[in-house]
Amino acid sequence: MGNSVRCVFRAPASVDRLTNQHCEVYAEARSEQLEALKSSDGTDIAFGAVAPRKPKIVRPPDAAVRGTQLVARFLEQDVFPAFNAYRPSTGREWCLWGYFQRLLPIIRSQALLTQGSFFQTTIAATRTLLEILVDIILVAHSDPPDVAERILAWEDSAKLQHAEQGKAYLAGKGAGGVEVSAVGLYATWESFVAGSGDAIRERRKTLWPPRGKHPQRWSGRNLLDDCRRADQLESLHLEHCYQVEYRQMNWSIHGSGFASVRGLEAQAIDTAFALSHLRIAQFSLNATGICLSALGLRQELSLSDRLDQLATEWTQVARGYHRSL
Repeated sequence: MGNSVRCVFRAPASVDRLTNQHCEVYAEARSEQLEALKSSDGTDIAFGAVAPRKPKIVRPPDAAVRGTQLVARFLEQDVFPAFNAYRPSTGREWCLWGYFQRLLPIIRSQALLTQGSFFQTTIAATRTLLEILVDIILVAHSDPPDVAERILAWEDSAKLQHAEQGKAYLAGKGAGGVEVSAVGLYATWESFVAGSGDAIRERRKTLWPPRGKHPQRWSGRNLLDDCRRADQLESLHLEHCYQVEYRQMNWSIHGSGFASVRGLEAQAIDTAFALSHLRIAQFSLNATGICLSALGLRQELSLSDRLDQLATEWTQVARGYHRSL
């Protein structure tokens, strides 16, 4: 099992050295997690049927957290000033600039979470960063060419959907119609639908045929299909991440939030927490590197040498995750 996972997560030569090293570290950690979550008879505890045993492999999450802190510090001190001074001039550039401004506070906040009890928050951040990374890849490659228009149109379309559904709910609530406390909100929605509804509906028909309905994502595809397309552009194995990990991420977000860890030892929860931190570092750095290259800032700021240095520093820290207590 370990060898197959390692193969899946080995990055291609075109990816930064940091990503290659991260993939190797993550593959080892993921292999250990998979082995740790096996029962004595080989059954996967997450699905089932047998009483859990104490994991064979116990690793401290501290090293994985320090890796996130290292990356967060690099992004804040070395990269953020450049993005903050950058002045986008096209819709595509504004989208990339905005995605980084959204990414940075996520990893900064996660760098403050150092205990396994925060695993649900960390897993939720991992899921968000996966979606940000997918979007950044599509935007950076202008796939499709009208990517910025689609993103902005999707935002307006989402607002229209919310306004129409909220307006219908309030209008039909109770025999007396709209409640007094909601009159202002209803009027706002009604004004938006009346003023912008027709134009937004027409744009839906143009951008997302043949149905012309509000799509799940701005691309008109679902997240899995977008992961596949992103892999064709950057080959980061995001489809594999979706198929193998994304649904389990949702287990920590929906329902009770404990489906992924119920019945497991505390060490297994720490392992899930640490693996999320490894993913957070990977997704954040991949997304940042793609943004820098797409905006022409990577060479301009001479960040290649700094990224190589960071690769060495991060690897030294992350390898600590593989040292026994």
